[in-house]
Amino acid sequence: MVARRMGTVRTPLSSIALGVGIVGFSGLCVYAWKLRQDQEASTKLIPVQQLAQAETLPADHKREFFGSFIEKNSQSADEKIQDAVTSARMRLAYMDAKEKPNEARELFLEAEQKHSGSDAMDPSFGAMPDQARYQAINCLMIDGKTEQARKEYLAFLKERPLSPLVFGVHKRLLKLRAERESRDEIDRLLQIAVDKQDEHGKREMALCGPRCIEKLVELSGGEQVQLSEIEKQAGTTLDGTSMSGMVKALGVAGFQAEGLLVNHADFQTQKLPFIWLDKGHYLLIHSRKNNKFVAYDPFIRNDREIKIPEANAQFSATILKISNKR
Repeated sequence: MVARRMGTVRTPLSSIALGVGIVGFSGLCVYAWKLRQDQEASTKLIPVQQLAQAETLPADHKREFFGSFIEKNSQSADEKIQDAVTSARMRLAYMDAKEKPNEARELFLEAEQKHSGSDAMDPSFGAMPDQARYQAINCLMIDGKTEQARKEYLAFLKERPLSPLVFGVHKRLLKLRAERESRDEIDRLLQIAVDKQDEHGKREMALCGPRCIEKLVELSGGEQVQLSEIEKQAGTTLDGTSMSGMVKALGVAGFQAEGLLVNHADFQTQKLPFIWLDKGHYLLIHSRKNNKFVAYDPFIRNDREIKIPEANAQFSATILKISNKR
């Protein structure tokens, strides 16, 4: 059945092709980190901007600022502020790395152990705890403790296969190996890490739909639903989640949902919240800010702002219209 409104077509959809494409894990990380960097321009990340500005201060003032920042914010429940606290700890450690590598190592280890922020990954440096651990090992190298460093690099490669830093660790291990030592084992460990990254990347790509539903339940104040249960109800596979599967899972979670293909006018005035299938990726649009939507993006496990597209007669968007919770 087709309903016409304002001369344009608004088509209910009973089923749409799977809402996910498969990309490499590194591509996923680059995408996620770019969005994360875009966020740093927003007022929500003022602590991060403060740290960046503090880098221009004289060394003594900079050290004092970082210490004060950590003391003031270490108990915050805000994930973004906790990221900034970890960053401040690492900045202090970097200041000591060349002259006092042992003290710097302790600061890096403290940053790793006390991190309670996000698990977002920089495509080159990994999650913040990965960065802190890696730099702590590098401090051993600066301090001339190469054998201990070699053992810890090996442990990093085995224990943190999803970190992009495994490639840097692999290179360092090759330089540290004894001449008689074969590189086969080091290469084998790297290959295991690469395989795990590929597998993890595919799964993360496939989970965008269920994660949107999980977030919707949270924002609505409803009873928490396990992600695994949402996956099951939605019929999610490594290829993603179909629109019909999303409708079913939303129903089980207590929402009424309808798949629609909408024009520009309907899209920009759509009642919130709704789920947008954008180029094979589900986004939960939950609020507006100026001329932008605020969307929860499962890739970065966080909100980001999306500029509402300009009026275009050719524009269409695939969405899940969500009615009030039953």
